[in-house]
Order: sequence, then structure tokens, then C-alpha cells
Amino acid sequence: MSKTSFERPVVSLRAALTAGLATLIVIWLCDVAAAGQRVALVVGNSEYRHTTPLINPRNDAALMSSVLTRAGFSVTKVIDADQRSMQAALREFGRALQAPDVEAGLFYYAGHGIQIRDENFLIPVDAEISGEDEVAFSSINLNESYK
Repeated sequence: MSKTSFERPVVSLRAALTAGLATLIVIWLCDVAAAGQRVALVVGNSEYRHTTPLINPRNDAALMSSVLTRAGFSVTKVIDADQRSMQAALREFGRALQAPDVEAGLFYYAGHGIQIRDENFLIPVDAEISGEDEVAFSSINLNESYK
């Protein structure tokens, strides 16, 4: 079996599972946030410069953005974000969540990530990491506050 013919069903299954999960999340959030504004930040990193590029994150982010928009979310979509643009988007999202009329927020990330010593990091497309000691300087630490 050729590589191409094998990947198509996997991609289709992944898209279906992502759409199903997105729908369930949106249904749940609609009940939670019926009265207030809903904001979402969607990041899809595919085109990594210094490591293996990924095929699906850009498509997953587009699908999630579409589902969330249809559910009434104000969506900020960031594709192939470098460290600076990811930090800026997270700061803007953190500030948006503090608005008095915001009742729900959702952050969706598709791309490379890593966990080191119980800390989780998202990897921007420009990260050049050759050792564990460089992760904190080249990536986005999810334990940090972005507001």
C-alpha cells in the first residue's frame, strides 16, 4: 500500500474526530455561556523551521475556528506563529477574558508541544531547541500568566 493512500483515511478520521470533539465542546460551552460573550484563541502550527513540519494543525485550527464561530464565539485564529506572535496573541486573549461581559473562553492549540519536569510548553514555528535548557527560552510555558 502506498504512503499516500494510507494517510488519507487517517487524515479523514482525524478530521472527523476533531469535528466531533469540537461540536461536543461547543454544545457544553453554549449551555455554560448562554448570556455572555464568548472568546476563543485558536493556534495551528504546521510549518516548523527547525524540526519536523506537521500536516494537520493548520487544518485542525481552521475547522475549530469555523465550529466556534458558528457557535457564537469571537475567534482569533493564528496560523504558523513564531514565539513573539504567540506571546502577543496569548496576552490579548488573557486581557479579553478579563472583560466583564465575557462568560466563556476557549484556547485551542494544534502543533508540537513538550513537557519537562511537570511543566508544559507549546513550541512556536521558529523555535530552535537543541537541549532541555533551551526550551524555556524558545517556547511558550503554559504555567505563565498572559494578561
